[in-house]
Amino acid sequence: LDVTRTIDQESARANIKVTEKKPGNAIPLATAQVEEIPVEIELEGKFINFVSFILGISSNSEITRVKSF
Repeated sequence: LDVTRTIDQESARANIKVTEKKPGNAIPLATAQVEEIPVEIELEGKFINFVSFILGISSNSEITRVKSF
């Protein structure tokens, strides 16, 4: 999974601008098939577009959760 591409696609769909994106190092989890990839992002736009972006990212089958925003 290319997390940065997913973020770009969802931000375009939600009509919100990504002003900064900092992917961290992958963190292997208990099973070898799953890893956590922390990403810090800054967004610019309307609140409703932000909500749409978060919903889109959260519903992505390859991304299991958004920890904080």
